[in-house]
Formats: sequence, structure tokens, C-alpha cells
Amino acid sequence: MYDQPRGNDLLAIARETLIDEVLPALPEDKRYAGLMVANAMAIAAREAELGPEAWRVEYRLLCGYFQEAEEPGLEQAALASRVRELNARLAGEIRAETVSLEEGRLRQVLDEITRMKLRVSNPRALKAEGQE
Repeated sequence: MYDQPRGNDLLAIARETLIDEVLPALPEDKRYAGLMVANAMAIAAREAELGPEAWRVEYRLLCGYFQEAEEPGLEQAALASRVRELNARLAGEIRAETVSLEEGRLRQVLDEITRMKLRVSNPRALKAEGQE
């Protein structure tokens, strides 16, 4: 059982402090670096919150695309390894042109994976497209 606040909450508090209190005190030439740190903290917080689910969704989508049975109960490291394997396989097929990016099912899988990754890395991009 975790004590409160959790890691992603701590990152959010630290980021807020950085933006509200530290950044205004930085010299102008250091503010961009401070904003990059704040952005990295926001991504890390979302990764802590959404990352495990994002890996599971990507795994489910790739297994569905390749019509392979999902292995139940994979631990995070094994799940990540399996997703990387399936992505490498898919990339190989795309490079070899054995599949077409015009294929509806492939486009749907890639679209869903991209949306999940954007929820972690850049949710504003989804909001800008009216998709979140």
C-alpha cells in the first residue's frame, strides 16, 4: 500500500512549485530550461498514472492485429518486452511492404496506439484535435 501523496502527485506538486515560484525568479536565459523540466515532470506524472494501462492497451491492439492470443498476467517488464517485439514485427512488415498503411485495420490500430501515447506525452494535441 502506498502512502499519500503518490509519485505522480509529488511530481505535480513539484512542477507547480517550479512554475509558480522558481521559474519567475530565474534569469530570462534559464526560463526555457525550467519550462522543459516542468514539461518533463508533467510527462513523468502522466506516465506513472497512465503508463501501465497504455502498455496493456498497445499489447491488446497488437495481439488483435496479428490475431495472436494475449498472454494473461504478464508483469510490466515482460509486457513491455512483448510490445517492443510486436512493434518491431509490425515495423518490419511495413518496411517490407507486406502490409499497407492504407489497410483500414492497420490504420485503426496505429491510430489507437498513437492516441494512447499522446494521452501520456502530449494530451494537448488530442484536445486541439477535439479528440479528448
